[in-house]
Amino acid sequence: MGFQNKKLKLAIGAGGTGGHIIPALAFANWLRGNHPEVEFKFFCGARNIEKEIYSAHSIEPEVLPIEGSPMWGNLFQRTSRLWRMIISFGIVRNYFKKWKPDVVITFGGYVSLPLLHVSFRAKIPAFVHEQNVIAGKVTKLAYKAGFEVLSGWEKLEGVKEYRYVGIPLRRFQCLPRWEAWHKLNMKDHPPSGPIVLSLGGSLFSEKMRTLALKLASRESFKKWFFLVLGDVAHPNKLKENVYLLPKTWEVGNLYSLADIVISRAGASTLAELSYWNIPAIVVPWLEAADGHQLANAKLFEEKGYGRIWLEGEENIKSLENKILDLHSRRLKKKTTNTMADLADRPSELVWESLKRELKGDVDIDGEQA
Repeated sequence: MGFQNKKLKLAIGAGGTGGHIIPALAFANWLRGNHPEVEFKFFCGARNIEKEIYSAHSIEPEVLPIEGSPMWGNLFQRTSRLWRMIISFGIVRNYFKKWKPDVVITFGGYVSLPLLHVSFRAKIPAFVHEQNVIAGKVTKLAYKAGFEVLSGWEKLEGVKEYRYVGIPLRRFQCLPRWEAWHKLNMKDHPPSGPIVLSLGGSLFSEKMRTLALKLASRESFKKWFFLVLGDVAHPNKLKENVYLLPKTWEVGNLYSLADIVISRAGASTLAELSYWNIPAIVVPWLEAADGHQLANAKLFEEKGYGRIWLEGEENIKSLENKILDLHSRRLKKKTTNTMADLADRPSELVWESLKRELKGDVDIDGEQA
């Protein structure tokens, strides 16, 4: 029996940060609308941020007891994480034996390891989607083991062969300024001047908040308005032209308001900004593993989507000048109607890759049905 004649079962692994989880959720949402015959199950790690993101999107994943890299931390932490990883291998194997997935795809995070290991042993087709310009450790291991790597960007360092598919994107409605403003529970009227949106990644960097406050005090930005995404319960006015907003995973209202974005260099965020054509100042987190945020930022800048500002290596004046330069270009933000087909294309390409390998049913012991 081929996959066309039955309900296809797809296991999706995504954990660690929003940068890995959000593209996986976007792909699943595309599947719901275009391939209802697909039954999918998510697997994630045990970190609170992971469970929070899935909960915000009304998804109940299978939570594995994984809380980061087994190669990081002191001896006790490494031993504990390694043991949790071994336990996770058994949990995934038992789950796969009962559920019998037809194909597996992982979007990053160490939760990918047990899914790929069990898939390899069971001879279940499996794929790895890499969002960053520099392949992560799990992606490199998967490539060496023979799994096909799907790349979010045309360029991918660390593996020799990969298929460029792009990064699955969330779908938003681009709203008028007044409507998006009030959907954020703002009590006053939306500002008439330019709006700068400051994003700090899924962990909401305190440094990004401080940076926005410094900029808001500059003479050039007295008539500008700064929105800073943070970890608060309600909108909080930090000063006359700065609002600290509650964290949210539904960022369509924010993108609708933003004239310029200041952001870390998470690959998924950069893909969304380039897609919406929102000019951005990218402040890469220089301590990111293997320097992947700096590599993401460089490619983003090379493609003409924005400018890099290096934290600690450049002064606030240089940041001010880069923001003013971007604003002077008057780039036109895209609308939902002009980009619907483009939004679907990465998910379509991911789906085509999966479909190409599905030639029959495979059980957990690797025997063709």
